Amino acid sequence: MFHSSESSSGDFFPANLPPPTFADEVDEEFFPAVDPPNPPSPDLSPDTSTASSPPTTALSTSSIAASPSSHTTTDTSSSSTPAASPSLHTTVNTSPSSRAPNSPLHDTQPAPRRSERFTKGVPPPKFNDYLEYGVDSIAVPTHYRQAKGHPLWEAAMRRELEALHANNTWTLVPRPPSSTSVVGCRWVYTVKTKPDGTVNQYKARLVAQGFTQEYGIDCSETFAPVAKVATVRTLLSVASLRQWPLYQMDVKNSFFHSDLDEVIYMEPPPGYPLASPDQICRLNRSLYGLKQAPRAWFDKFHTTISNLGFQQSRNDPSLFTRTTAAGAVALLLYVDDMAITGSDHDGIQRLKEGLNASFNLKDLGELSYFLGLEVNRDSRGILLCQHKYIPDLMDDHQFIDCRPVSTPMELNLRLGRDSGMLLPDNKVYRSIVGSLIYLSATRPDISYAVQVVSQFMDAPRSDHLAAVHRILRYLQGTCNVGIFFPSTGDLCLQAFSDSDFAGCVDSR
Repeated sequence: MFHSSESSSGDFFPANLPPPTFADEVDEEFFPAVDPPNPPSPDLSPDTSTASSPPTTALSTSSIAASPSSHTTTDTSSSSTPAASPSLHTTVNTSPSSRAPNSPLHDTQPAPRRSERFTKGVPPPKFNDYLEYGVDSIAVPTHYRQAKGHPLWEAAMRRELEALHANNTWTLVPRPPSSTSVVGCRWVYTVKTKPDGTVNQYKARLVAQGFTQEYGIDCSETFAPVAKVATVRTLLSVASLRQWPLYQMDVKNSFFHSDLDEVIYMEPPPGYPLASPDQICRLNRSLYGLKQAPRAWFDKFHTTISNLGFQQSRNDPSLFTRTTAAGAVALLLYVDDMAITGSDHDGIQRLKEGLNASFNLKDLGELSYFLGLEVNRDSRGILLCQHKYIPDLMDDHQFIDCRPVSTPMELNLRLGRDSGMLLPDNKVYRSIVGSLIYLSATRPDISYAVQVVSQFMDAPRSDHLAAVHRILRYLQGTCNVGIFFPSTGDLCLQAFSDSDFAGCVDSR
């Protein structure tokens, strides 16, 4: 049970705490090969007089605003005619008056006067107390001492402790012998944003320092599956073609719902009032940061949804389906985020009620933002994109004002292990390429270029970095592009391939 001191410890926590209260492939049995006829709908599909539509399409201005970059302009003519093609062409401003540096790394400010102090090359100041977050420069504390005394962060920590109390996460016990392994804990703070970048919630999470755990002593198996991006795209494609609704739900404090098989002791949270300084927390439930926490949560969820009649996919363990005479229901899980769709509307409602009986769910309504992917839907289909992620990526690497290019890679470019000079620090290269790999989930047009530059992560060179910079410059002019899943058509798979002769300069 939770105990608290009768006198305030000087921290923001109250002295008397309330007592606790307790695929890459689609399964054939769920998506049959023969599709039912689509209901009649207005002919809003793209023009089919040309070749097959490309795999990417630009965003409509009716759903997402144009990029803030001064070098791209969006054709808004299609927004005035509802039956127009869903594509919007992004044009690059090439007028002489447009301000475009010759290199994305060049300073666009005018040269300083001789009499002024030249500060180029001076490292930026280091912020030891706060991390600047997002476009609003919200100060995010890095430890408890900084958050203490700030009402928004104190309220966030109170909410977290209330959830811990409600789930009976730990019991205060006398400190065990010194030979017993005890894990530490800390507060982690973040600001959750909406798809448009505005503040959604100030979040404080108590995290156990599981890096001190040892296998076989206070942890065992730790693997837990997560949804594949290919499964996300497949589910959206099927939902678009069959006009299925898409919903999103979130499990509040998901890890707190799972039990522990091991005996784990944890230091009390910073600022937590104790009846005695010798007290320590013995964990009854899983906690963020523990090595076995993700697996314990997934096992708990798997048991719960199996009792509701759902079956786990053989191709993606995070996909659960249920097919009855009334229709089909599918649920895709990524840690504590769920995407739900199907033709059985009553079955979807029963699923929500069944899960809410076991977990504390938050119904987020129609699916619009899942795993950082923006989902925009209208009568023509679903557009999957990462419109907000690209400007953030550009800003992080000082490419927000770079000059766009029309292709992600130079024609006939041949990169090898020894192309250019070795970079003194490969952290920036790896950071950009890692972000591009994530971005390629909705941008197949950069997939090949990203695959090429990913081959040199161990020892990147100057030519490799130049190729990465070109991809960023290409994204600057195409930030409104994504994958479009039309609402008309069929579920037939189409595959395209190409090959070259001795194209690799290192292995031929």
